[in-house]
Amino acid sequence: RLQCSVLEPMQEVLSPEWLTAADVLASDEAAVELVTSGASAQLCFPSDWPRVFSTSKPLRALVNGTLRGVRCRTVAVDASGEREPASSFQRAAQLAASSDATLVKGFVVYELADGPRGCAFVAIRRWWNAAPGGAWFDAARPLVPGGRQLLLVESPLGERGEAAGRAGLGGGSFEAALRERLAGRPAEEAAIVRHTGERGAGE
Repeated sequence: RLQCSVLEPMQEVLSPEWLTAADVLASDEAAVELVTSGASAQLCFPSDWPRVFSTSKPLRALVNGTLRGVRCRTVAVDASGEREPASSFQRAAQLAASSDATLVKGFVVYELADGPRGCAFVAIRRWWNAAPGGAWFDAARPLVPGGRQLLLVESPLGERGEAAGRAGLGGGSFEAALRERLAGRPAEEAAIVRHTGERGAGE
């Protein structure tokens, strides 16, 4: 139930710290292909949130089914994160190791803004933190520029497997290329959303 080494020159260093295509899931295969293929894509915070969770079957299926979501919350984008060079995996792990914040693993969920509203959603693996009181915060650089909020879903699939980590040949370049494409077509928030908090699958 959802509560809503040094290598030879010219070789890229293997790193588990950056996004790869394996970190992208979606409500349908076409959405996965669109985001991972290098095609132009526009992502935004889910429109009409939180109502869309009740009205969009693709979103519920992605969060409750594909992601096996444990908790789902909206958090404000940290403006200082725009200058953060580290990936979300690096940044969240660093904060958990150096402060009293805990590490939370899961996905950030976006809507495909190019098509009909409420029809296609993309989940990209991401780590963030929880304060001692339990509130979530994300201090890493957002993938999509210009947004005010992130929809985060805690998930057992947020853990990055060894195979995903070794996809570092091209891992850093995949994330860099993805950011460049998304920045080329800045995301527009589908709605001004003031609601924050958890959503239950049956709420």
